[in-house]
Amino acid sequence: MPDTNTTNELALNDKQLFNMAVELENKRASLMTTGDADKLAQILSDDLYYAHSSGTYEGKRDYIEKYRTGVFVYREFEAEIKAVIPLGPEAVQINGIVRLEVAISGVIKSMESIYLVVWRRERGTWRLLSHQTTLLRNPQ
Repeated sequence: MPDTNTTNELALNDKQLFNMAVELENKRASLMTTGDADKLAQILSDDLYYAHSSGTYEGKRDYIEKYRTGVFVYREFEAEIKAVIPLGPEAVQINGIVRLEVAISGVIKSMESIYLVVWRRERGTWRLLSHQTTLLRNPQ
């Protein structure tokens, strides 16, 4: 069973919370690999802070622009959720491992990273608020 906070303020049990996290991350993975920048933008918070394993980061506008212009072309995206932690009634933190195949400025890279994302419910819709990855030195 995933690690979850026992004081779940989202009023969901552990299984429901985990299933919600899987649904959010699957939606993100699907949208990141389709190439549809407009649909991807709909699930990103206007307050997005997207930090890459390279040490660079963007806000929503810059990230979507790079995605739209092909700086980032995600070919494969597989997330393995390790923990889901409610952060009050309107936010959830998800930790895990992500495996990607991505073309960055035309250079194809396969990466395995630990990751942390925060999703926040904004006006009734869950949106990605923050993202951080760190490359694994010795992939499992």
